[in-house]
Amino acid sequence: GRMFFEFAAVIIIAISVSFFVSISLTPMMCAVFLNEASLHGQRSGLKALMERGFNAVHAAYERSLRAVMRHKFLTFLFSLSLIAGTWWFASLVPTGYFPAIDGGRIRVTVRAEESISFEALVSAVQKLHPIIAADPAVRSYVTNIGGGMRADTNTATIMIRLKPIAERDGINDVIERLRRQLNTSATLMVSLRNANIQGAGSNTTGIYSYTLVGSDTSELYGAARRVEEALRQLKSVRDVSTDMQLLNPSIRLVVDRDKATMLGITLSQIENALYSAFGTREVSTIYTDVSDYTVKMEVLRERQDNAAVLDSLYLRSSAGKLVPLETLVTRQYEAGPLNVIHRGQFPAVNVSFNVTAGYAMGDAMAEVVATAGDLLPDSVTGSLVGTAQDFQRSVHDMIIIIIVSVLLIYIVLGVLYESFIHPITILSGLPSAGFGALFCLWLFHAELNMTAFVGIIMFIGIVKKNAIMVLDFALSAERKGSLGSEEAIVQGCLIRLRPILMTTLAAIMGALPLAFGLGATGAESRQPIGICVAGGLFFSQLVTLYITPVYYVYLDRFGKRFAAVVRRIFGRGHDGRLPGSPPAV
Repeated sequence: GRMFFEFAAVIIIAISVSFFVSISLTPMMCAVFLNEASLHGQRSGLKALMERGFNAVHAAYERSLRAVMRHKFLTFLFSLSLIAGTWWFASLVPTGYFPAIDGGRIRVTVRAEESISFEALVSAVQKLHPIIAADPAVRSYVTNIGGGMRADTNTATIMIRLKPIAERDGINDVIERLRRQLNTSATLMVSLRNANIQGAGSNTTGIYSYTLVGSDTSELYGAARRVEEALRQLKSVRDVSTDMQLLNPSIRLVVDRDKATMLGITLSQIENALYSAFGTREVSTIYTDVSDYTVKMEVLRERQDNAAVLDSLYLRSSAGKLVPLETLVTRQYEAGPLNVIHRGQFPAVNVSFNVTAGYAMGDAMAEVVATAGDLLPDSVTGSLVGTAQDFQRSVHDMIIIIIVSVLLIYIVLGVLYESFIHPITILSGLPSAGFGALFCLWLFHAELNMTAFVGIIMFIGIVKKNAIMVLDFALSAERKGSLGSEEAIVQGCLIRLRPILMTTLAAIMGALPLAFGLGATGAESRQPIGICVAGGLFFSQLVTLYITPVYYVYLDRFGKRFAAVVRRIFGRGHDGRLPGSPPAV
């Protein structure tokens, strides 16, 4: 909800101002500008043409509406089929999170073997620079060796700045082109992604992450290898990698405790000596007039890569004599983890990946979870984290928001109309609008993402407003006793047709620039809003003008029959009113 706070605030303020204008300024302007001449005067030119067009639409609508009212049950069945169709299209439309924005920045992550030296990594990354510079879409780039949250020594990051979008291809095309050119080395793993999408971490090769957690590291690492290999076989994901780096060359020093005790040397002395040699211990601070400088003690950097430097370390015994470190320890050369990740105090492995272009994020996530879940032992658990986890939660939360919005609208309308029945009539057009929105998303291969949900919430209010205009007239006609329920709702539809068409067409025209992706950078991210609003309103306009009258007649009959049953059982209420009937005046 915090992400849409500004959107909600703007809508609330705009509606509040519109309400004030409609009850104050609009009546005054009508009193000034509307007169007999403007209402009944002779029209010519464009006005006459538009009036003839509207009259033709009005006559055709009246004929078709009366035909529909003669076959109300078939219309009711058609409305039920729209509800089923909405659920069906909801399963067909791909789901996503926030649409990617072409911001002109690409993040390239380069990962080498754990045993690579800094100089070798620099040399390998420099070989990629001419390839990047030769691409016609690249404007500039900057490289960072190592660093990141975990300071991996075998990882490099290249940030590429692209030329203006008018001078190049789309960012996805550039990424695919560079991906083919950069992934030519067997010793380097190169992955590229849109830098405007927040990923699982600064040194991960993918945007999304699936985390494995277990107490037994041997089972955890084995499961991580199986999951990584299985995900590499999926077509829906790419750039699959883990942060499990177990081949880092290391030296294990086994202390001869008996000899150390005999010489009066403690384990803490050995630890301190090793930290002083390789841990950049701060031993002093030099203060000057302009700044202060930290003095750090360590073995010369050029000697730290050579294990023979351990032979140069000495410790002072309790007798005051210097004892070589090599006489107290035994070296064991082995491969160990470069780092150990923990989640909730348990060892963890992150499997990162990107979604392949052309595949829906929701389908890819479901496939990843299903594939990984079949490979995990009982001692290892797995779950989506980071952006992938946010996506799962957001879809669930937005569905709840829409349901709560509809319930709140029903409660408010029920209070205003003092009826449990009439709010259902007003809300009967929502399934058709939802069908139209999902159908258009499917037709234009767009995702049902967060911005699309915003569009759905927007057209709920517009569709509801159209039904309210028709219902108000019908209830007023029934209160006066001049018309029955069926003729009252038919007349309400015919008389309110012009304002309904005006408001709906205005909303559709306002949404078309969004649907076409017109505008500055990031316009493509707003396309789902325009598609949902334009498609939902267009389809609901065609359907609800026929469905709403049918629902009104059926629900009015149901309310009267239910009231008769209640009257027979409990007697007439204190004011003689029937449940579901219009308020008495």
